[in-house]
Amino acid sequence: METKELDNEYVAHSYGRFNTALSKGKGSTVYDESGKEYIDFGSGIGVTAFGLCDNEWKAAVEMQLDKMQHVSNLYYTEPCAKLAKMLCDKTDMKKVFFANSGAEANEGAIKFARKYSYDKYGDGRSTIITLVNSFHGRTITTLAATGQDTFHTVFGPFTPGFKYCPANDIEKLNEMATDDVCAIMFECVQGEGGVNNLDYDFVKAIEKLANEKDILMVVDEVQTGNGRTGRYFAYENFDIKPDIVSTAKGLAGGLPMGAVLHLGILSPLRSWGYFPIPSHIEVYCNQGGFGIDGNMSSLLGASLVHPERLYFGVVGDLSFFYDMNVLGNHHIGRNVRILLINNALGAEFHLFKQINSVYVNDIDKYLSAGGHFGRKSSNVVKHLAEDWGYEYLSASNKDDFEGVYERFITPELTEKPMIFEVFTDVNDENEALHRMYFIETSTRYRVGELVRDVIGERQVEIIKKIMKR
Repeated sequence: METKELDNEYVAHSYGRFNTALSKGKGSTVYDESGKEYIDFGSGIGVTAFGLCDNEWKAAVEMQLDKMQHVSNLYYTEPCAKLAKMLCDKTDMKKVFFANSGAEANEGAIKFARKYSYDKYGDGRSTIITLVNSFHGRTITTLAATGQDTFHTVFGPFTPGFKYCPANDIEKLNEMATDDVCAIMFECVQGEGGVNNLDYDFVKAIEKLANEKDILMVVDEVQTGNGRTGRYFAYENFDIKPDIVSTAKGLAGGLPMGAVLHLGILSPLRSWGYFPIPSHIEVYCNQGGFGIDGNMSSLLGASLVHPERLYFGVVGDLSFFYDMNVLGNHHIGRNVRILLINNALGAEFHLFKQINSVYVNDIDKYLSAGGHFGRKSSNVVKHLAEDWGYEYLSASNKDDFEGVYERFITPELTEKPMIFEVFTDVNDENEALHRMYFIETSTRYRVGELVRDVIGERQVEIIKKIMKR
């Protein structure tokens, strides 16, 4: 029997096929069984990112086949670890979850979003907004997430918890962002829905809404990712930083693979969200009820692994006093620097964007650490730090801070670890956080970033020297 006859008899035809049986290919050229030549404009629907039978891709696959073709996720493997690092380096994301397909990656993204919301808010906040004409996969859940009625037949009941907003309709988006919504999931370019580009202003409206309501931004890059829009991911064209990104298709160039990247969102405070962090700086955030318990323990433990690297921790007074006993560990090296923000109130729960202060009336009565210990004493931490062998620095105002902070951030290892205690007022902190959060990126900054992307950092520095800037 010929290929088409075999296929028609034994393959379940969930897809319509063209009347062509392809047999081989190279680059962007494919051949059918009769030897007829075609130009491949489809790339396997966004899969063969390097073309067919690319030499480097083929060599990498063959090299791995000579080692092992599969191992369960109960063991460490070098390719998995290296690919995860590469994806994080390219995106400034923090963690990667690997899967076998785009649909599985999107299922993982949905799980991450709902778990984040459940851990922080409990039941009743699991709805995800997706867009009309979107497409997120062919499992029962990702079909439910897909905003096309044509897919919502035959296979019901579908997974509940999704509602669909017309693309580029900011007014409708705001209307649909009710208190039960935990995430907004979208493709920057809708593929299956008709190659529809999202408007820049609409994507920025999603970002604004997400920030205001602690709703996660989930970007489906299954088809648009891995360089297909001129940037590694399509969302980079919109100047946003999603909480979760799913990808697949071109990720393995033809082998079944999907991935979910996230910002470590299972730590609820998301303390790195105010400014982008350079990729050469490693960031951790403690996993705890509110990221308080064990912050310094985590930092100091990590510092012991790489004694040649500097480890900086920024903690509030509540977090500090919860965990200060670890500072007496005699194994601590000189590569540790702790910046303690002391407002004497244990006021982390009061600060800007802390949902507790919105939903819990008179929250002070619930804070056992309020007015703790020395009530902003200038001696309590100082004496502890010096007795335990730390270099102690402090500041109570801007002038004090400017006088000592350069010592704290010096890139050289110093003789002792450091504790830098900064005494603040909670109202001033709130105002500063509010201003930081709503800073608009200036046109000059955007132009500068564009120049760096095009000519590189080294060339920018040369130009600066020429211009004596």
